[in-house]
Amino acid sequence: MEMNQLIAEVNKIANSLGIHEKSEKTIVKISDTDDKDKKVLELKSGSWESKDIWYIIDNDDNIHAVCSMKSLLNLINTLRVSQQQNFNLNLEKAILQEFPVDFDDVWIVAISEIQKAVQNSDDKKMLNFDLSALVKKIKQEHPNLFFDISQILSQYSGGH
Repeated sequence: MEMNQLIAEVNKIANSLGIHEKSEKTIVKISDTDDKDKKVLELKSGSWESKDIWYIIDNDDNIHAVCSMKSLLNLINTLRVSQQQNFNLNLEKAILQEFPVDFDDVWIVAISEIQKAVQNSDDKKMLNFDLSALVKKIKQEHPNLFFDISQILSQYSGGH
């Protein structure tokens, strides 16, 4: 692929990351040398002093990204926060679907159960925790924490 096409591809990738096409991007071509342990870097666009992501184009026209450790840590932290928020929303949804009497009480029991399960598991991350099943189990073990919808519906339908 010619360099202009590769730069256009880098711009497309950067755009998808929210980096504006007009902002300066450091694009570097990496090439082999006679010494298998050494490579040559050739600046194609941008600046060697850039603190933003560097886009590295290898001999096979694959595009790689290099960033500072600070940027990487910020990205990882953002992903962790997002993962926690997603987990909280999924737990909230699972609880609300079972019609809790007091949401906060069910939340506390659920978090306690999750902590116990994590402590007893070899997989400390437990990314595939079935929150709906957990809340249904809590509802079975602690029915007083939830409204009995069938009983409420039978009262309104005339049956007692």
